[in-house]
Amino acid sequence: MKNGKPDKGYTKVEVVLCGLLVFAIFLTVRAMVPDDAPATTDAAPDPVAEQELHLLSVPEWMELSSDDDPDVGPSIKGKKNMPTPGKAKKAAKKPSTKPATAKKPLAKKGMSAKPAAKPLAKSGGKPTAKKAPAKRPHRARSARKTGSDTKLIRVPEELRLILDQLEQSEWSREIEVKMLAAIKRWGVKDPGQALNFSLELERRGTRNGALGRILPMWVKESPQAALEWFTTTAQTDPFLVQDMTRSVYSWVAAKDIKSATAAVWDLPTTAMRRAALQSVSQRLIILGKEQRVLQMYESATSTADKKMAIDVVMEKMARYEPEALGQWVSALPDPKMSEHGINRLVANWSRDHPSAAAEWVMSTMPAGKQRGQQIAAVTRSWVREDVVAAAEWLVTLPLQSGEPDAAVDAFARAVLPQNADYASAWSFSVTDKGRRWRLMEHIGRTMIKESPDAAREYINLTDLPAASKAKLLGN
Repeated sequence: MKNGKPDKGYTKVEVVLCGLLVFAIFLTVRAMVPDDAPATTDAAPDPVAEQELHLLSVPEWMELSSDDDPDVGPSIKGKKNMPTPGKAKKAAKKPSTKPATAKKPLAKKGMSAKPAAKPLAKSGGKPTAKKAPAKRPHRARSARKTGSDTKLIRVPEELRLILDQLEQSEWSREIEVKMLAAIKRWGVKDPGQALNFSLELERRGTRNGALGRILPMWVKESPQAALEWFTTTAQTDPFLVQDMTRSVYSWVAAKDIKSATAAVWDLPTTAMRRAALQSVSQRLIILGKEQRVLQMYESATSTADKKMAIDVVMEKMARYEPEALGQWVSALPDPKMSEHGINRLVANWSRDHPSAAAEWVMSTMPAGKQRGQQIAAVTRSWVREDVVAAAEWLVTLPLQSGEPDAAVDAFARAVLPQNADYASAWSFSVTDKGRRWRLMEHIGRTMIKESPDAAREYINLTDLPAASKAKLLGN
């Protein structure tokens, strides 16, 4: 300023300099921002298109080996999209609609170019051309945000090319991971074809891994269709899908328990039926429909399936409603099935709560051989958890009846490795001569290896025949 008045010439220079500075800053920032930075747009993003783009993309790490034949299956990491099978000529590259100054070359190695718009092929049909909107670069970048810095490919033709190349590569964990990822992406669009391809895989682990990735997705969308495919495949070759039975029926039961229950007995092998029955029963119990679990027994037709149904019922429910199960199984019209059910009930119940199982056996079952068997079953489980408690219960039983003989035999054999003197003292309480002698011989052979003097003293106190004593003592 001169004499308090503004200098107009100096102000113009200042404006020019400020403008140049702002322009230089803009060019610097523009050079630092990559071409694929998210562009703002007023148009609302289409979530369906974004999801489809993400599902039809292949991650950058899923590249083929560098020495693979590029004419058969070129790498998906390059700047060009995968060729469409059946077309020998490459499509002409469309001229870019962007200004020349807006396009920048890739500055870093490994950065992929933006995917060109290509028609997407639907499963089982011809490719349908879809014209991409004029300004929607944010959709490709939305896939990058989830970690898929990728190129679009056709489904399933180009995925099949990738899988063929991976199968021919030297086998490794990395190759298996890539195969499973590609098969899963195929299964998103066409689960049936992807599953049929998976069944042809020679490695059982990879096959099960592929089935385990595709079937859950299919079950969520269409449980009946997935179950129909599984049962049909099982009828054709059950051993291809047998390992997946438990998982499949767990998924289907969670979505459609009625269909899963009805399809259990349609499976061809006993192992598959058992696995399916376990999964369905578990789901019914979670839903609070225990009565329908018992109805599974009634729907079985063969004796083997009825026994299997009882096994599963007791395995899943004995911990929660043992008394009610005891009433149910005791009322079965077939005596053999009833006996089998009681055996399974007591075995499962005593592993969880032996004292309660012991009380039920003694209070509800009539005296006799069958009750003696259940006393032995309780003792075998109880002695593993609490030797003292099991012994205290045994001494309350009427030994002269002969019912506890099997239980005492099991108890003595269980405690023998830890306390031979204690086991030998219990052997004298077995009333049945044959069982008692077999137990005494077993204890004598065990003791002679650890303590010969104590073994001789014990053997001489037994009522074993002289020939048996001489054999044990080595005379």
